[in-house]
This record gives sequence, structure tokens and C-alpha cells, in this order.
Amino acid sequence: MNSSNTMQLTDRGSVQQRRRRRRRRQWCVISRSWIVEERGFPWTGATNRTREASNGGAQERKQKELTSEPQRVRGAVLIMPSVSTNCPRNHHHDQGELVGNQSRFSTGLGRWYGLLRSPTIDRSASRIIDHHTSDEASGISSPVNNTFLASMRPLGIDRMVTRRHLSRPTILIILLVLCGFIHADIVNYDDDYLDVTIREEIPYQRSTVDSDSYVVAVVEFHPEQMTIPIEERTRIHLNEYSEMIRSATARPADIIVFPELTLNSLSDPVFVPEPSQHVIPCNDYGTILVTLSCLAREVQKYLVINLSEQFFVQHRAETVRYNTDVVFDRNGMVIARYRKFNLFKEPGTSITDAPELVTFDTDFGVRFGVFTCFDILFAAPTLQLVKQGLRDFVFPAFWTSEPPFLASTQIFESWAYAVDANLIVSGTNYALSGATGTGVFNGRSGALLAHFTGIPTRQLHMVTVPKKHTRWQPSRSDFVPAVLNNERPEPHRIPGAELERVVMGRDFLEQFTTMQLNPEWAEDTIEQIVCHGFFCCDFSISTKIIEPYTLTHYYRMAVFDGDRTFQGFADAHVSICAVIACRNESIASCGRLLIDASPYMEFTDITITGRFIANGTLAMPNTLDMAMYSLDAEQYQFSGDVNYTDNYQTVTMKLNSPVNHLQTFGIYAFNHKNFEFYNPIELPAENPPPDGGDDGGDDGAASLVNPPKRVILLLGALLASAVLHPVTLH
Repeated sequence: MNSSNTMQLTDRGSVQQRRRRRRRRQWCVISRSWIVEERGFPWTGATNRTREASNGGAQERKQKELTSEPQRVRGAVLIMPSVSTNCPRNHHHDQGELVGNQSRFSTGLGRWYGLLRSPTIDRSASRIIDHHTSDEASGISSPVNNTFLASMRPLGIDRMVTRRHLSRPTILIILLVLCGFIHADIVNYDDDYLDVTIREEIPYQRSTVDSDSYVVAVVEFHPEQMTIPIEERTRIHLNEYSEMIRSATARPADIIVFPELTLNSLSDPVFVPEPSQHVIPCNDYGTILVTLSCLAREVQKYLVINLSEQFFVQHRAETVRYNTDVVFDRNGMVIARYRKFNLFKEPGTSITDAPELVTFDTDFGVRFGVFTCFDILFAAPTLQLVKQGLRDFVFPAFWTSEPPFLASTQIFESWAYAVDANLIVSGTNYALSGATGTGVFNGRSGALLAHFTGIPTRQLHMVTVPKKHTRWQPSRSDFVPAVLNNERPEPHRIPGAELERVVMGRDFLEQFTTMQLNPEWAEDTIEQIVCHGFFCCDFSISTKIIEPYTLTHYYRMAVFDGDRTFQGFADAHVSICAVIACRNESIASCGRLLIDASPYMEFTDITITGRFIANGTLAMPNTLDMAMYSLDAEQYQFSGDVNYTDNYQTVTMKLNSPVNHLQTFGIYAFNHKNFEFYNPIELPAENPPPDGGDDGGDDGAASLVNPPKRVILLLGALLASAVLHPVTLH
């Protein structure tokens, strides 16, 4: 690996991983040292010189006394205690104990190997004549290497050595077995073991075309108030961006996505070059774009940045400002530029004459589509990109939540499920505007990460995302890779706090047809058809009252079909069938935050069916719990059966497992008029065929689970050799 693709890690977060890797590698030190020495490269001498150069002084003199020249016996080398001195004892922070333990561990191995390779072995009788000779030759005065035997006790080797002598071929088999477990690589050992620094090689390009997944970093970012000077505000944001991009947490990422409107403003817009010109701003100087380009080049990652752009429109002879997403490749080149088309509360911002369909390709084999925030509710450009076959999207957002159907992560997950796409969302964190919501959503597998909170937050999250063309289904442990720290992986739905601080909007529920649920029994089933005009929904709901919890809220069946407005900035035709929660028995209390709700009512089954227009309609599952998160995808079933003859589709939403913290459960559909689009959704197979390929999750660490066949064969040979040569120690 090139030195440009190597990073020196000094943070505490990687100590455990380095300890684990170095401990595994030490098993092969003995056999490697013999091979190198046989070739005429005395490993102990090289290690000595390396340590002397780093430590010096008294430790240097002590080391010279311990190891002068390696002693050759019949073409082999007696491994000295200096075999373990390739690391300074106090290289960094709390690593002294680590290095000390490794020194004692490998010294024991050295004594053992020197003992077995010494001429004091009677080859004819396979018996050890003198236990002290090899120790004296190596400068160690000890009997039968109790230190080594103690270190080998967890593996049972102490019993093997003390109770019977193993012949030299058997010892070689032991070494090969141990090395086989960790995939030893003798060719590259010089770089790994003769360097006095503790190094961690991390490739910038974690994922490749052949990978089953890629790694993203998404950011929840709280911007500074607009009351401070604009230049200072932008500078603070840029510094925060730089720290996140350079952080140890972001190192495994292939691509980092930042939120909407959290860098500069309309008061200090920047020029963005045309991607077709292949401009690398880092080669120039002057604006924030230069800094971002240089950062992308420095860390060798794709960056997706939302900013305010200024652009001179020649045919209008005027300068306009756009809400723009800019994508940099690993070399800092501008490879994509998308200007938001569907604006929401953005005075002073212009739009292009027609929606732009923007994509970019990556070196790990994924083509991404780009759109911003409010765009997600419209056919152009989002569904146009879906019709082109794209299934991976980057999505900066400044989303104002509107329960009970359009809270941020709620609608993000719904959209990703309906089109079965990877949606990579970075959200602005600004509670006064109702803005929070960051996540990664893996189509019909649901959320890999979701974050909704009322606390001012600037946080970067790492997520491993399966590519949509693969059959690999990740486990929960794959969602947030803990490769650089010792902390436990965070849950895929990060608990929020102070949700009451988030100033959220509310849907126009007074225009819905609603009917309150009033269970008459402790366990009851309610079947009801509810209509809004000619649009009807069929409900089948089973409930169970849980005692001794008190009644804190109510539920209603709600149905709507028609046009709605988004605060006058845009209109859309929507069709909705859902069960929603209300604070009291009035419709005005529905769609409000329910912080102190008790789990007094459990839904054991909900089935909702509706007949929706087929062409141009995107029907989505829509769920929300009391923590402002959607239900996990495995908790419900969602299907859409399209009848192309009459242009209708029957959509069904069904609860799979009981829930008692429900706020919304239903079907939310946008009908995009004059847009050719069909989206049939089949139920997943009950028993999908297992993926017979590699699990794709190997991080290069040694594994003692499912060892390779060659290891099993070697273990068998070891057992046979021990039985055939049972010579007892004296």
C-alpha cells in the first residue's frame, strides 16, 4: 500500500484493535524470525537497531547488553528477548501496558523456540537433556520457561510441553497451525514489525466495485444564528465541517454528506464551476469552495455539500442565487451540481427553467442521484431519477416536521421503502424551525440509522450501506461500523431528547373524515369502512387494554383524498388511510406530540386496505411511534396490486407484531398528475433463499470460527504426531 494511503493513528479509539491485531501477529514471530535468519538477515539485530534509534540512553545500553549478536546453532537462530522489542514501551498514552505484555509474551515464545532448536536436544531419543543451556545462551536465567508456560496456559500448550515432548516436526505443525489462523503474510513482515511506531493502515477507498456495500457518513448539524456577522458565521461552519471531515470517526467513509443551508447564506454566495469543465478548485484559491475541494483531496473522499450559489444568467443579464448541492470526488474535482427546484420558504432563491436530473458515478460502482429536501414530495426530479433506474440517492435536508404523516425521518423512510432505494439523508438541526432528522434508509429493509432530536447537535454518523444490486442483507451490527473506537455501536434509531423544543407543523386534519376508536372490551376487534367522498378505506383493528396503565390519549381512523397546500408554497394531490393518535377526543388534538402517553392500548393487529389511482401515484407505508420514529420494516407488510386496465391499485398495510406506542399507522399516497409512473409492490417471500456467497463482512481480522480446511487437516496431523511420539519430560 502506498504511503499516501496510510494514516498514523494515535487516538485512543484504535488501541484495542491494534492490541488485537498485534497479539495475533506475534504468534508467527518465531517461524518468521527463523526464516529471515536462515536467509542471512538477523532479525534480532535489525530490531535492536530500530529500538536503539527510538529510545536511546539507558534503555539502549541495557538492550545492547541483552542482545549482542544472534547465536547460530546448526544454521538456525536462537531468538533473543529482543524479539519483542520492535515497539517502544511507552510509545503513546496508555499503550505501555500493551507493549510490556507483548514483550513478556513474545519473550516466552523466544525461549521456547530457542530451547527446542538448541543442540541440547537428543535427536535419537527425542529427549531434552538439559533445560538450562538455551536459557543461559540467551541471557536468561530461568528453569523450564515458566513465563512462557504461564502465557500458554489458556491454550493448553503448557500441559503439552510439561507432560510430553513434541518432536521437531510436531513443533513445526504447531507453528503452521497458529499462523494459519491469522493468515500470516511473511513477505510483508518487515514493514509490519520493524517499525517502532504503532501503525494502522486504512485504505481511503474502503469500498470497491466488487464490494457488496459502501460506507457513508451523514451529519446532523446545528447552524449558528443569523444574528452574528455573515463572514464569521460561514467561517465557523467551515471550520466545523473541516474538523468532521478530518475526524477519526469519518476515516472509513467513502462519501460524506452534509445538510441543507448550514454552510453559507444568500448574503455570501459562491460561484460553482460547471461539472463538465472538470475543475478542481483546490488548484486555485479564494473561496470556501477551494477549502472544500482541498479537504476532499486531503482525505480522499467524496463530499456532498449544500451551499448558496451565485450564477450569472446570460439570457436574463442578471445574477441569481440557487440552493445548490455540490459533489467533489476524491481528488477534489467538482463532478456534480444540482440546483434545488421545489423551494419551501426560501425568498431570494431562484430555480432553474426546468428540473435538473443530476447523477454522479463513484469508484466503488454506485451511481447516485441528487435532490434536496422538499423535492422528495414531487415527481420532478425525484421520481424521474427513479424511472431512470437509480436506487441510491444523496439528500441534504432542512425539513420542518409535520405530524402525523410528514415528520422528517418518517417520510424519508416511507419514500425509500416505496421505491426500494438507498436514501442517504443529512439533516439540519434547528428546533425553532421544526428542523431535525438525519438517517440512512435501505429501501424495504428499513432504517439503518435514524436521528431525531430537539437538542442542538453537530454529529457525524457512520453507516455501512448494502448496494441495491446485491442480495446481502446486513445484520444490525453492520449498520454502524465501530472500526476506530472501543465504544458500543449506537442503536439504529438513536433516542432523541427534548422533543418538545421542536416547533412542528400540523396537517389539516379537520378536512379528514375521522372516526374514533372506542373498544368495548378489554380485547376487541373493530371492522369499519371509512370514506372521504368516493375514496374509501377498509379498517380491521384488534386492540387489547393493558392494565393498570391510565388512559392518556385516543385513536381515530382518518381518511382523506384531495388537494392540499404546503403553506401556500406548493400544492399536491394526496390520498390517505390511517390510524392516528389524539391527545383527547377532539380532532384538533390529533397530530400533536405525545410525550407522556402511556402504553394503555396495545394494537395486536391492524389491516388497512384502500383503492388508489395507479398511474402517477406513489403509495407509501406511513408509521410513527411516540419517539417520532417509524416502526421497523419487519413490523409491517405493505403491498400494492396494480390493475393496469382500470388504472387502479389495491394497496394493503398490515401490522405484523403487537405495538403499544403507536402514533400513526397507515398509507400515504401522492398522486402526480400527468406523470407516467406505476409502482406495484409485491409482498416479500416468507423464506428468501440464503445468500450462498461471502458474507462481505470480513474486516481482515483473524477468526477462530469456521476455520479453513487446511487448519483442520493440520490439527489432525498434530494429534497423530503427538500419539506417535509420546516421550515424557524428565
